[in-house]
Formats: sequence, structure tokens, C-alpha cells
Amino acid sequence: LSLRNRKRLLRDMRRGVVLFLWMGFPCTSWSRARRLTRTGPGPLRDDHEGLWGLEGLSAKDQQKVVLGNRLLRITIGLAREALRLQIPFVLENPKTSRAWLTSPLQYLVRHGAEFYEVHYCQYGEPWRKATYLLSHRCPMLQSVLKTCSGNTGICSATGFKHLRLSGTDE
Repeated sequence: LSLRNRKRLLRDMRRGVVLFLWMGFPCTSWSRARRLTRTGPGPLRDDHEGLWGLEGLSAKDQQKVVLGNRLLRITIGLAREALRLQIPFVLENPKTSRAWLTSPLQYLVRHGAEFYEVHYCQYGEPWRKATYLLSHRCPMLQSVLKTCSGNTGICSATGFKHLRLSGTDE
């Protein structure tokens, strides 16, 4: 979101033109999919001191972390303004995203935002992908969200095995 568009959105929010805000930010650098293994790329973050980025990353990986941090901060800034103005909002990211551990997102929770869970397989996708929606002033959301109750990788909606999402981010 460019600075110009961000300013326009904030202006429209303050003028009462925006009635609802649904936001997502790339999960790429916040993902737990990158692990310390012999194959594939190593992690960019951890759950503690390296939450905002590990030290010693390659220039390419450091760039991913910087971009991920920037986009998260922009999203949180918009969410905080929505919170202040009492505009309902939703933030979307995978359930396992490390972003949910950050203090700015925890601030939103302390100020009334609530987590809801949804699984993509319940809406026709072949993968489960547990996703959190952090929502403020959207109580009706719970009634339309579905989660998979299948076990051992079998989808409760289709009866088929879930497609496992895997791969690398290059």
C-alpha cells in the first residue's frame, strides 16, 4: 500500500466513508514453514529475540524480513486507527504465523480484538490451511466461519485427504 493510498484510506476512515476493513499481509517471512533442516531454506525468525528477524541472514532473506516487518506495521497502523474510530476490522494470516506473537498485534487483542479460526477446506479448497482472523466489532463472523473436524488428514467437508501445502519461498 503506497503512502498516498494509505493517507487516502486513513482520510476516508476519519470521514466515515469506510464502514469495514478486511486486511491481510504476506505471511512469507512470518511463516514457520522455514525450519532448520538439511533440505530447504532456514528460518527467518524465531519466537523470541529473533521475532522481528534473526541475525546473520543473507541480504535476500534480510530484505524479506524488512518487507514483512514494514507490511505488518502498516497493517497494524490501519487496524489501530480502525480501533480508535470503532470501525469493524479483520486481519487475516495463517494460524501458525509468528506475527500473532508480536506486541503490536497483542495490543489489539488487549483492546478488544478477538481471534476466530477458519479452515479453507470447508470452502472448497483441497488444503486445510488453518487461518486466524483477528477481528474487532464483528460478532457475526463466528456464525459464518467453518473449521474442519476431520482427523488423520481427511476433510470433514469432502471426505478426501487434505492436500499438504509445501514448497520453498525463493
